[in-house]
Amino acid sequence: MKKIFILSILSVTLLFSCKKETTTDTVKTEPTDGQLNIVFNNMVGDQPLVLNQMNYTNAAGNTYSASLLKYYVSNIQLHKKNGSNVSLSNYELIDAADAESCKVLTKTLEKGDYDSMTFYIGIDADRNHNGAQDGDLDVSNGMFWTWNTGYIFFKHEGTYKNSSNQNKSIIFHYATDDAFAKVTLPIQLTINGKKTMHLKFDLNSVYSSPVNIDFNVDNNRQSSSSADAIWMANLKSNFGDAFTFMRVE
Repeated sequence: MKKIFILSILSVTLLFSCKKETTTDTVKTEPTDGQLNIVFNNMVGDQPLVLNQMNYTNAAGNTYSASLLKYYVSNIQLHKKNGSNVSLSNYELIDAADAESCKVLTKTLEKGDYDSMTFYIGIDADRNHNGAQDGDLDVSNGMFWTWNTGYIFFKHEGTYKNSSNQNKSIIFHYATDDAFAKVTLPIQLTINGKKTMHLKFDLNSVYSSPVNIDFNVDNNRQSSSSADAIWMANLKSNFGDAFTFMRVE
């Protein structure tokens, strides 16, 4: 009987030991890095941009549409609260007619809190005149002039109603090295797995903040002459307010 009792105690002890080890092995660890998708939501004020609809009004009172809207976002950097930076070194062509082009997939990011980001509208001088390129920089995308002039950074084409209620064309081609515009945004981003961050691009802000652009005065600018210089400077300053952080999913 004594031997049987001792064996029973040993069996119970071994059983609990095995269960404890099994429980320890199944504990999940927190991810040490993650992946981020960035979505650019093209809007006019609080409305999603719909191409070829004459139902938008800017701060100057111009009713207008967009039949084409494309712009380059490049050299995205994410800044952590601890002061470190992550550079994506990318060149992204955002095309309002192509929803997939508005989604930017970043590389693997270190786990942590990010409180700001910077990027540029346009292509930096080193790549702007760098010969034949592929991907979003392929000349077949319709955003390129010549190797001397380089890429078109922002293109909006459409229609507006002038002061006589007549339909007139909008042709805005924003470009040249001097037009390379920096955007700095506060964000609220915590990386601990896969996340999607939504940014808003407000076309109305491009024409109103901080400088109002009246289509009755400026409706055809192609960054090709000295007469375009003031318009280009105004757009460059306005791009800083055209983007805002929306949310993270």
